[in-house]
Amino acid sequence: MGQMVSNERLTEIIHTYGDMVYRLAMSYVANPYDADDVYQNVCCKLVEHAWKLESEDHIRYWLVRVTINFCRKSIRNKRRENKYNDDVIIEENTALSPELLEESAEDLLLKNELREAIRQSLRDLRPEEYRVVLYLYYYEQFSIEEIAQAMHLTKGAAKTKLSRARDKLRAKLAVLGITGR
Repeated sequence: MGQMVSNERLTEIIHTYGDMVYRLAMSYVANPYDADDVYQNVCCKLVEHAWKLESEDHIRYWLVRVTINFCRKSIRNKRRENKYNDDVIIEENTALSPELLEESAEDLLLKNELREAIRQSLRDLRPEEYRVVLYLYYYEQFSIEEIAQAMHLTKGAAKTKLSRARDKLRAKLAVLGITGR
């Protein structure tokens, strides 16, 4: 048995990385109930293994890896139960800024429709690993090297997954008439 980690340190780790774990789970399982279960399982696993985690980078990568593993397990279990439902809205921070208040109602409606189309395209992206790679790169600002380490891939494989995920998302959006860079 390893050395104990203080409750204060565990609380600090959860406070620092908890949102990342939950958002990653949501990006993978696309269901708040399953994401909650994954989050709780990751926290329990953290309590068991925190003493092994040596640095902040190690903690971050370990949490990403464990979260992905629990997400995969959750999806496998749901598919076995034949109850997997991917029609849940991905949460988003919707605080209104002064700039948004100045926009016309029509502009806001178009932006909301665009956001919803992008969210739906992301939810439909398969395999799930593509959603995770996009999430880590764009939302958590992981580098290719960090994604590779967190997902146990080579740098080349991580870069390829990101490229394929972008291409698939771009193709889905093009079908909807949404183009960009």
